[in-house]
Amino acid sequence: VNGSGFMLVAHVKAAVAPLRIHKLALKHVTPYATIVQSGGNNDDEECATPFLGAGDAHSLVLHVTPREVTVSHILAHVLVQWSSLDHPEHVVTTELALPSMAFQPAPLSVKIDDMPVFGTQGHVTWVHVRLTNHTISGYIVDVKIGSDSSEFLVAGVVDGHNVQVLPMETISVTIGLVPLQPGHLTLPKVEVVHVDSNETFRVTDQRVTLFVVPDNHTTSAAMLLA
Repeated sequence: VNGSGFMLVAHVKAAVAPLRIHKLALKHVTPYATIVQSGGNNDDEECATPFLGAGDAHSLVLHVTPREVTVSHILAHVLVQWSSLDHPEHVVTTELALPSMAFQPAPLSVKIDDMPVFGTQGHVTWVHVRLTNHTISGYIVDVKIGSDSSEFLVAGVVDGHNVQVLPMETISVTIGLVPLQPGHLTLPKVEVVHVDSNETFRVTDQRVTLFVVPDNHTTSAAMLLA
């Protein structure tokens, strides 16, 4: 569990006779992960592949992002509503369980705390990066900010180089960003890299954009959220 996801592909096959697929969706999805599916359909949508010939297969592609540590459990069930071409009025519902899986803790987890609702042009927006070491070994990492963004200046990274995270310790690293223009700006990516192995630790739930108001413009958080 470190914010990184993985792909899972479920295949639905027509065994012998051709079938009509009315619905293909997920059910009983685990609360311990975020699952984004493609290749299925909702109640008010037509299935992308409504007919399956003998031996044909329809794929449901899932992107799974674990959010919490948990023991082995079923990720979700695939719900298939189908009928034969000879008897289309007889719709059958079948549920197929996806494989069971356990989510283990990452050696080092990275999370951004207290991200502001909005920023102000020309003023520093502080980003607090929380590092938690879940092992009995120490880590030395570099906290880096992407330099490919032309919409922000890095105002300074406090202790961002050779940060030592002791066993079972949680520390915070502060990064200052100065937005150069108003509007919805793309935030530069925060990266945490192991100094020795060059391994990159993923940032959990990293924001993509920040709304920036012009300098000397009075805007309340309530107005922005309305």
